[in-house]
Amino acid sequence: MHHLHLLLQLQFLIQYQTRASSPAASDLSVMIGQARGASPDGFCRQADRLPDEASAWCAPRSRRSGARRLDWILTVLLPAKESCYHVRPVILVHGLMGTEEAHFGGCRRWWTHSITEMRLPGHGTEGGVPSHPAAAAIDRLREVIDEQPEPPVVVGLSYLGAAVAFRAAENAPARVAGVVMSGYSFLVAPDVLNRWLTGFTRMAARQQRARDHFADLHGQKWEKLLTATFDEIADGCLRLPGADELERFGAPVQLVNGALLQNERNAIGPAAASGADVAVVAGAGHVVPVDAPRVFAATVEEFADRIDAGHTAFHERRRAAARAAQAETSAEEAEEATHA
Repeated sequence: MHHLHLLLQLQFLIQYQTRASSPAASDLSVMIGQARGASPDGFCRQADRLPDEASAWCAPRSRRSGARRLDWILTVLLPAKESCYHVRPVILVHGLMGTEEAHFGGCRRWWTHSITEMRLPGHGTEGGVPSHPAAAAIDRLREVIDEQPEPPVVVGLSYLGAAVAFRAAENAPARVAGVVMSGYSFLVAPDVLNRWLTGFTRMAARQQRARDHFADLHGQKWEKLLTATFDEIADGCLRLPGADELERFGAPVQLVNGALLQNERNAIGPAAASGADVAVVAGAGHVVPVDAPRVFAATVEEFADRIDAGHTAFHERRRAAARAAQAETSAEEAEEATHA
């Protein structure tokens, strides 16, 4: 029963394309998916298409059959399982006037990593509104980060959630593996954001349906929550991260935006130029995890896997800088040798 349970878990991981960190293990996962129902001998006749390590694992089992077939399958799968099962924890931070249920509820069925959903202070029907909600959110997120068994990937949604995630990690980037920001632009000036927020406030004041929605999520304090957050942005207590800060950030960052909003499509190129990994999700608007929950979860987890493998724009920029420094050192040494 233990072997059967393990096999089902591994098949689940393969079905949803959880990639192994090593090329050999990843190739094995693909081959297992292609060879379902084949006999061990039939599978091993394809060994010339497998990595050398796979042929070695497969050959001793190819002469067995019957009740031992499950053992054979497990033997081939185990190397893939070993790396697939290193899943880095992920922390989710919802956006302004939302909740973890409203913004990330649709993703829950798709996660394979360990997920922690953090409620922003003042949001939801319980508790009051702090005098500085965003500052309280940054402090709370740092506590949640420190509670994780290893440095997590922190995901922030929209301008509030993304800014909170970035600010919580910027002073101690070694505490996080990376940051994902979604529904965000590093190009938005404070005056533009203020115009958006003013329009948002007017919409909430004039549309009874919007007022009822916010009251259902947050109770009658929702107007106070909105005002307190706007005040933090206006007085500089909450600064939205810009492209210059992204360039200096000490951990991998990914920007995941929907394709339906021109402003957020336009944000992709400058973010990539400043060192972020980027992804554009077709058919999604500002709140990507609501519009495309399966794609959003897969994008975040694929980014987490690439962080572990060192395959991000952040890692490549570091390698390029190291190569440039080494080339400069070699040139200086050669020049000194020539003069000597």
